Amino acid sequence: DDDGGAGGADQSDLPKFKVGDRVKLQHGKTGVVRYIGMPQFAQDEVVGVELDSWSANAGDGSVSGERMFSTS
Repeated sequence: DDDGGAGGADQSDLPKFKVGDRVKLQHGKTGVVRYIGMPQFAQDEVVGVELDSWSANAGDGSVSGERMFSTS
């Protein structure tokens, strides 16, 4: 049963993004890709998105005090 996430997906099946791309997420939120990379806390590539509208579940571009990208 697929939960719609990328976990366990074949990487070649995932869309290719670059910093600056506009994206639409699964639940309709939109934003701009601000970070793509492999930070120390992750085992896979991470895509950081600055959302167009505020979300209580979103972060500020940092993880455990490490700044991945700055938001406006």
